[in-house]
Amino acid sequence: MPGVYLSPANRLALQSLRDVISLNLSYGGIYIVVADPNTAETISEELRKQFSVYGLDLSASTDALTLISEMRGNGKLKTDDLVAIKSHSLSQEDLIRLLNSLNVRRELIAEKKISLLLFVDNEGLSSIPLHAKDFWSFRTEVNRNSYIKRQKKYKKPLKRQN
Repeated sequence: MPGVYLSPANRLALQSLRDVISLNLSYGGIYIVVADPNTAETISEELRKQFSVYGLDLSASTDALTLISEMRGNGKLKTDDLVAIKSHSLSQEDLIRLLNSLNVRRELIAEKKISLLLFVDNEGLSSIPLHAKDFWSFRTEVNRNSYIKRQKKYKKPLKRQN
């Protein structure tokens, strides 16, 4: 599947995300990326060029951190693995369960040095502070730039008065 075109501004944002992840990979962290599903896949592909990215399937469980912790414990995940969760395919109810899980078990991120990349859309981003307040304050980076096109309202410039 061919990737989605990333504009020069998005390429710069992606490089910034890479840099932040590189600096924090051995310590763990939470990285929230606002992107549509196709762009999320393109970003994942780009990050795989530099990192070991493990896509987490939450079809059986929305308790992501416990699942990641168990995978780390049995050797399926290494410390320098970046775990990606694409929340686009989750129902609103499952997204809320995922966010509650991330909120309650957020201390596992530091304890187990988990690097978590969470892909959300604009609606998912607005749900995080509501359903995972402490997790939201615990985040390392939110990369919003322009992966999702937003409407900008431009104001007419003021006319210069002589």
